[in-house]
Amino acid sequence: MTNLDFIAVTLPGLSDPAIAIAASRAGAVGVVDVSFVGDEQLAVQAVAGLARFGRNRCGIRLDPRDKDVADAVISTLPPAVRFAILTPVDQDVLRERAEQLRAKGVELWLESTTLDEALLATALDLDGVIAKGHEAGGRVSDTTTFVLLQQFRSEISLPVWAQGGIGEHSAAACAMAGAAGVVLDVQLALTRESRLPDRVKAVITRMEGTETVCVGPEPGERWRLYERPGHTAAEELRGLERKLAAEDPGPSRAEAWRARLAGLVGWAGPDNAWLLGQDASFAARLAARFHTVGGVLAGLRKAVDGHLTSAAATRPLAEHGPLASSHGTRYPIVQGPMTRVSDVSAFAREVAQAGALPFLALALMRGPEVETLLRETQRELGGRPWGAGILGFVPHELRAEQMAVFERYPPSFALIAGGRPDQALRLERAGIPAYLHVPSPGLLKLFAADGARRFVF
Repeated sequence: MTNLDFIAVTLPGLSDPAIAIAASRAGAVGVVDVSFVGDEQLAVQAVAGLARFGRNRCGIRLDPRDKDVADAVISTLPPAVRFAILTPVDQDVLRERAEQLRAKGVELWLESTTLDEALLATALDLDGVIAKGHEAGGRVSDTTTFVLLQQFRSEISLPVWAQGGIGEHSAAACAMAGAAGVVLDVQLALTRESRLPDRVKAVITRMEGTETVCVGPEPGERWRLYERPGHTAAEELRGLERKLAAEDPGPSRAEAWRARLAGLVGWAGPDNAWLLGQDASFAARLAARFHTVGGVLAGLRKAVDGHLTSAAATRPLAEHGPLASSHGTRYPIVQGPMTRVSDVSAFAREVAQAGALPFLALALMRGPEVETLLRETQRELGGRPWGAGILGFVPHELRAEQMAVFERYPPSFALIAGGRPDQALRLERAGIPAYLHVPSPGLLKLFAADGARRFVF
């Protein structure tokens, strides 16, 4: 059984502890998020409800900037609440809040979107760090969760939890990468315990992960929220961002933007800012299969154990594994095409000699350039497999020039960015196995239905 821990956090601006209560009863850490609640009494009641009806481990997520709510929640904190997630603020303010919570015997985690923030947790002697990646909802990193987790693990000694993009499969990857636990929020939005309005649930049911955007006035203040026609919050915040950009830079600019965001966060309707992450796309499947918060947690634990057992048995990244064998390489590793980097035959040679499958980047090269590159690569690699990356959206004339060279110097594989299944199938018929970039689940279904079988997600 995996030792991976689970934290379930209620959505910001929603003063209902039901999901946190259910999570605590199911063996996870149930956390009530009191950020953006905007009402001290509602925040205190939500925390009290968790303490009364939860079991085992109960916690809060607190924005130290929100002085009135933070004061009210900390001063009335029930003894049953033993965990707190803090969001980054000025070090002195953070230290003050940490000391207040420490005095109540609370374990402290810092939600961090950069390595500098994670190092702050070490400086303040906190108990752990949450690596909140680009896929999550609310304030997010510019770095994806899995990469951020590895950065934190390599630089700090504190336990690290991962938040953003967590599902049945990525949870296992985080466990393998050394995460102490993973954080769930919107993944639980369609469970039986969820008190979200039906209108919001209906939207989340249809999400596939492409319906959110990041907005914010400056680096370090990027916020992910839902945006689709009829939902105005993201555009309003972008408009304020443009207006503030014309003013003198300073802390007041970020404060004004955040104040407006705070006024928009909520779940009443399309005028609100719904702080949803890309992992909202997992909610419908998880609820359909597992129904309750406890069911989802049990399902994820089982999935993680199953993946780790399977990985140990099949060793998919071992030398000469199935993917490596299909490529004719030593390792199941593919070097993706990179314009102005992997458009040199010597680069491909080094990758191939190291045991991976190299891909040239042809981009907008004309026929004579392509011929020179492919001829040199064929000679340099001496029979080792190699590939060529092409763009599916280049003008027909340019594609025809590149394809004509393929006939004389055929690569072992092709990779098409921004392409279509018919383009891949044309290469397959010419004896060149072709991969397609697939940026969304919807396109994957269409591409597979049209006969494509090799994909880069």
